[in-house]
Amino acid sequence: MIPKIKIIKPLDDFLLLVSFDDGRKVLYDLKEDIATIPDFKALETVCGLWKQAQLDSSRTCIYWNDRIDLSSDTIYEYGKEIESSFMAAEPQVVYNEKCSNMNEPTLNAHNKDEFPPAHTAEHLLNQTMGRMFGCERSRNMHIERKKSKINFLIERPLTDDEVKTVEAKINELIAADLPVTFEFVTRDNIPDGVKLDKLPEDVSETLRLVRIGDYDVCPCIGTHVKSTKEIGNFRITSTSYNEGSFRIVYKVAEE
Repeated sequence: MIPKIKIIKPLDDFLLLVSFDDGRKVLYDLKEDIATIPDFKALETVCGLWKQAQLDSSRTCIYWNDRIDLSSDTIYEYGKEIESSFMAAEPQVVYNEKCSNMNEPTLNAHNKDEFPPAHTAEHLLNQTMGRMFGCERSRNMHIERKKSKINFLIERPLTDDEVKTVEAKINELIAADLPVTFEFVTRDNIPDGVKLDKLPEDVSETLRLVRIGDYDVCPCIGTHVKSTKEIGNFRITSTSYNEGSFRIVYKVAEE
């Protein structure tokens, strides 16, 4: 089950105080994220931004702007658990109505620079789920350095053996060292099979396509590795299923 956040409070020294519905309370240190993720640097350089942390209406994501966010899974796993008394003064939770529809199409790569190995792995995973189980490309994902998660709309959860098969297929593609290349096309010259329904209405006339060998092609402006071998080992760490949405949580280990 995805942990739900109840309370958030930004503290000094880029420590984030978070309380969850199950009673767990943690301190999450963002200094490593600020040092390693380009977009997160703004939390340090833009005056007042750090204190503007907000919780989306699903209560599974904390965000500062369209390019900086943290999932509840990451905070729950990597935050340092603290005593309940530490959160005696609890601030009001702030919701964002624009995030209330979790099935609304979004193109995550337009919002922030993804961790390249995990981002390229996401493209492979999307294509693999489509080929094996007929899923549409995911409209709900968080791609991060520590771990990533992606939701697929599907009528049933995958079995343990099917999950292992998906994991093995991704690692097979990684070992094949497929080239990752880019090309620019106009909207009226999109190759067959490439869908644009995830793009915003005001998308530019010229689009960038990301190709991974002959296996996958997808419009995307995010950062990627140069070839799949740079992704390293791909590992599915957990899965869950809720009302037609199958979540896969995965990690990559760079070579």
